[in-house]
Amino acid sequence: MDSRFNDVAAAELIKLRTLPAVAGTVGATLLGVPGLALVLDAAAPEPPGNAAASATTDAGIQAIEYGQVGLILLGVLAAATEYSGRQIHTTVKSVPDRPLLAAGKLVAHLTTAALTAVLAVAALAGVGERGASLGPLLGAAAYLLLISMLAYAVALLTRDALAALVIMLGLVHVASPLLARVTTVAGYLPDRAGRQMYQTASSYDATLTAVQGGVLMGLWVALALALATVVFIRRDA
Repeated sequence: MDSRFNDVAAAELIKLRTLPAVAGTVGATLLGVPGLALVLDAAAPEPPGNAAASATTDAGIQAIEYGQVGLILLGVLAAATEYSGRQIHTTVKSVPDRPLLAAGKLVAHLTTAALTAVLAVAALAGVGERGASLGPLLGAAAYLLLISMLAYAVALLTRDALAALVIMLGLVHVASPLLARVTTVAGYLPDRAGRQMYQTASSYDATLTAVQGGVLMGLWVALALALATVVFIRRDA
């Protein structure tokens, strides 16, 4: 079982690595997140004395807000690309054991998304004179990984890249901000809960603590992945 799983996971990882769209998304994210943070930090008004670190953190936060699009797209591509050209039929014939295939695909995406998130966020440590502190950086990396896994689950459920992308971007950039204006319940949505892991009290009206937000987002993602996996195993390719 271990040998088979390693082979499937390795094959899926190679498959992801050789997809031009995935490589382009990873590259754009690794350059875009720190690059945007630098631009925002340079464009921000000069803060007084002790506010410098806070302003730098705010620039990093804004960069994460936009940079998450890359991790969302990565999750969508990892799950839905094979369905666009019906390559999934070949994959299923090669690995008829659906649970094994589902696990291999998940690990391949998890590895790719984790590496992308960590490298993109690590570059934020040097933005500005004081950079960002370790806590928000770790929280940002965890958030990016979780939002990518959520996108992966949605794409696996819909089997359509465009539909999954619309759902995820609609959630984080439309539905979530609009709901937050009218009800505090919006703070329990996966994206807003997860943001507590890296947003500062001064930049965000916190409903949950960082730990509570991370746990809640993790539960959202686990539920979505469990549902997507069951559907993938039981549904015809």
